[in-house]
Amino acid sequence: MPGHVPKVFNRAAQALKQAASSARTDKSFIGASHRARLARMDTACAIKATAHQLARLIYAMLTKGQPYVAQDMNEYEAKSRDRQLRALQRKATKLGVRLVAA
Repeated sequence: MPGHVPKVFNRAAQALKQAASSARTDKSFIGASHRARLARMDTACAIKATAHQLARLIYAMLTKGQPYVAQDMNEYEAKSRDRQLRALQRKATKLGVRLVAA
């Protein structure tokens, strides 16, 4: 076919996307952040975003010599809960409603 350009495959991107896809069942910070992305966006975008997160971690480890430090799941969930609570308080204030702790 004249003018046909063959598709170029990036093996690193494929590997990162495969790792991101399997992070869905992982009980780690990366798995939790991937599941949170899946709740916000479609599967392909969430996999791509998680692959990008993995690429940033790998780049920092290779270029800066930084070790990988696994974040604590309880800490991640607490931060996520605090973010959700602040967002809910902002929405309530915007609507003129006052929230009371239960």
